[in-house]
Amino acid sequence: MLRMCLRPFGFLEEAVHTIWLHCSEGNDVNVSEPKTWMCLICGWIYDEATGDPEHDIAPGTRWADVPMNWTCPECGARKEDFEMVEI
Repeated sequence: MLRMCLRPFGFLEEAVHTIWLHCSEGNDVNVSEPKTWMCLICGWIYDEATGDPEHDIAPGTRWADVPMNWTCPECGARKEDFEMVEI
């Protein structure tokens, strides 16, 4: 897990840019790579980076934040029927 904090730079005229700086003081943010989850019934893959926009799950939605009543778009399996996999 990578620990980082946000510090805005306000001196740029076009826009306020946010840069990530490693820091040891407060305001830490946990940053992790998106993961993929596979349906054990049909093999459909849920990728946290792409989400499931056709079913109101925005790109970047972590698996823990997918609603419990969401089902596999291919076979209707429940969320508990998915397992994390590395691709």
